Amino acid sequence: MKKYLISFLLLLSFALSASAQKLQQQKPDITEQNLRTHVAYLASDGLEGRRTGETGATNAAGYVANIFTNYKLTAGVSQTNEKGKTSKNYLQSFPFVTGVEAAQTGNEFKLSLKISGKQETTIEDSLSVKSVEFSPNAEVVNAPIVFVGYGIVSGELKYDDYADLDVKGKVILAFDGTPEDSPQSPFARFNAMAKALIAKEKGAVGLLLISREAKLSDDRIAQFKYDQTLGEAALPTFIISRNTAQKTLGITEKDLKTAEDVTALKKDSALNIKVSFRDTQPVVSFKINLVKKQAVAYNVIGILEGKDAQLKNEAIIIGAHYDHLGHGGQGSLAVNSTEIHHGADDNASGVAAMLELARQFAKEKNNKRTLIFIAFGGEEEGLLGSKFYVNNPVFPLDKTVAMINMDMVGRLRDDKLTVGGIGTASEWKNLIEIINPKEEEKIITVGEENLKLKQTIQNALIEKSLKNVQVEVKDNHLFLYGAVPKGKTIDAIIISQKISGKSLTNNISEENNRIYFKPFSLQLNEDGFGPSDHSSFYGKQIPVLFFFTGSHEDYHKPTDTADKINYEGLLKIENFVSDIVKAVDENPKRPTYTVAKSSGTGEGRRGFNVSLGTVPSYAEGTSDGLLLDGVRDDSPAAKAGILAGDKIVKMAGREIRNISDYVFVLGEMKAGEEYEIIVLRGGQQLTLKIIPAARR
Repeated sequence: MKKYLISFLLLLSFALSASAQKLQQQKPDITEQNLRTHVAYLASDGLEGRRTGETGATNAAGYVANIFTNYKLTAGVSQTNEKGKTSKNYLQSFPFVTGVEAAQTGNEFKLSLKISGKQETTIEDSLSVKSVEFSPNAEVVNAPIVFVGYGIVSGELKYDDYADLDVKGKVILAFDGTPEDSPQSPFARFNAMAKALIAKEKGAVGLLLISREAKLSDDRIAQFKYDQTLGEAALPTFIISRNTAQKTLGITEKDLKTAEDVTALKKDSALNIKVSFRDTQPVVSFKINLVKKQAVAYNVIGILEGKDAQLKNEAIIIGAHYDHLGHGGQGSLAVNSTEIHHGADDNASGVAAMLELARQFAKEKNNKRTLIFIAFGGEEEGLLGSKFYVNNPVFPLDKTVAMINMDMVGRLRDDKLTVGGIGTASEWKNLIEIINPKEEEKIITVGEENLKLKQTIQNALIEKSLKNVQVEVKDNHLFLYGAVPKGKTIDAIIISQKISGKSLTNNISEENNRIYFKPFSLQLNEDGFGPSDHSSFYGKQIPVLFFFTGSHEDYHKPTDTADKINYEGLLKIENFVSDIVKAVDENPKRPTYTVAKSSGTGEGRRGFNVSLGTVPSYAEGTSDGLLLDGVRDDSPAAKAGILAGDKIVKMAGREIRNISDYVFVLGEMKAGEEYEIIVLRGGQQLTLKIIPAARR
């Protein structure tokens, strides 16, 4: 049944994409128009933001597969049917959890308490209490409830809500949030997952969080917005209405609010407010039975086999992710927005460039090495597609000589282009500088724009204090002349790019009495790890290059639309990447993998005072430890003997079940102090010592 459903969705996607491809098929050599066509379709309302696991993303995958078919690329994925017959497909499927929901049975919540001295049992409904989406399944019977304020313990902050309390075998009742509502507050890391971890360490068996909203349905935690990278909480967790909290505590809403404020200030906790259970004596029983909602996601893989008898056994991967954020939610920077997040720059731009590269290379058929074009799914959810690929490659990883990744390449401004991964191969830096030349070999006609173009360049030269350089138009060609001392020969510098109306000050330089123009002002970054799909390949010791034109105010918002793309700049980048791929392809010697210098802490989150140099896996939320995708060279983790592929299960004396636990514990560690860290490696448990470094 699933197979027929998938086939139907893909046929639907082919139909939807047919009109978008019509122009391209009629005029296959109009590269910039092709880029516009791809971006317009992928960022259209019809694909509804391409959220992984949703129909829009499936249609986008179908569109890319259809393009690969048109270019006659070889399907990269082998499939075997029920009869054992093998066939090829462009779609590499991988499992994806879209969310969780309460099962039809096995979910109960009973709160027993005394009111006016009489025992009264209430069965709470969804208007009063909800299990949270990150709660583990569990059952608790007749557990007493203990109120613990905000449920925070911190020696550094001299704050302990558990002081003098015995909570073993009991359920914790705590205010949601923290004493200080600020993301910069030192309390900010004490989220619901952290509170559950603290409660478990104290011996509790469950956690009830008091909503901060007047209506429980308005509470963000109660809305089941699933984030699969977080994993499960350490304890079964509920969010309860303020009205239910009042009944449980035996106080009024006014007193509840006062208690909330007083607890935060850590003043006299009595303040004539009775926050004890002498009257209500609450006891809770509950069952939680949540089930994960599964969907199928896809990588789209097309292969162009190499022409060289030997080099075709090696591959270059050219990739870009096609997924985005759907109608917002997790990952969106437009708070509470349900509008379509179009994702034109992120990353319809990268996919469009990748498709044009596929078209050009397929047309030329001159590549010596095998070229593998991949549109990755699930990047926004934690690099899911690329992580799945490197663990299930269609071409041997040890024969994959490089991975070229394009993510957000549609907003070129002032010709500034970031190239990451320069330090992952010893040849990269020199190669990039050669392909971004100081002068071009071709001249262009400037037509009717020559006067405007001449003035633009002349102004730029004046800004650079190069007043003696002359700009002339001769035979409808543009030349820059630089005066050389002692009356020697005048050199003509040739411009090969349409630059009318642009400032050239970033790209013009004076060396050896000549004036040079560079196509790009390059921002080079050595690190091979980063928040995009190339990171998965670098973790497997494959040289990578990452192309990026920078963030902007429309990032992860509905306003990232196709009309804001710099298509001329996108074409320029696509040509630049094409030259790089050709240079790698034609060189018989493969790029030499090197360990790159780190450009960050590696923990992937802000707000830490220390760094371990680990690269955690965000691919899936687990409950049995934190898997590491990588370890940075010469980092505290490397010095401790930690390796990529290790799973951290305990750190600084605290259990580590997932990324949430890891982030919380990391926030408590101090630079220069030694801690014990326990990892699983190859089925064996290893105890190591680590000394965190101060975060730079």
